[in-house]
Amino acid sequence: MDGDDLRASPQYGVRLVKLSPVERVRDAIRRGARTQKEIAQDTKMGKDEIGDALANLLLWTREIRTGIVDNTRVYFINDSPEFAGTQESVRIPKRKRDVPSSFSSLQGLMPGRKPEKIGGWVAA
Repeated sequence: MDGDDLRASPQYGVRLVKLSPVERVRDAIRRGARTQKEIAQDTKMGKDEIGDALANLLLWTREIRTGIVDNTRVYFINDSPEFAGTQESVRIPKRKRDVPSSFSSLQGLMPGRKPEKIGGWVAA
């Protein structure tokens, strides 16, 4: 195990803890790794594992942000001053009234089926 896998516990001294890929990527970004290549060098993880961890941190927990600098994708911790002030709010447009509400409503649109009326919406 290398130094990245050690966590100090003030009560019991040093204990060995295997960090998850997400924790390792988060820590690498905190230490200054900005690109996927730098993250790979810091964490010694594979591309797939790094990609999964980045997706988790970007999409689900939203702990990191991404941007493009000189045609290179870079990653920042959300509270980082390097990326502060560029917060973009995600705007999801309202659903149009004539669009079916679920995929199960689309059975009438299957090829070879007779068009049928779907909740005020006519499949042609």
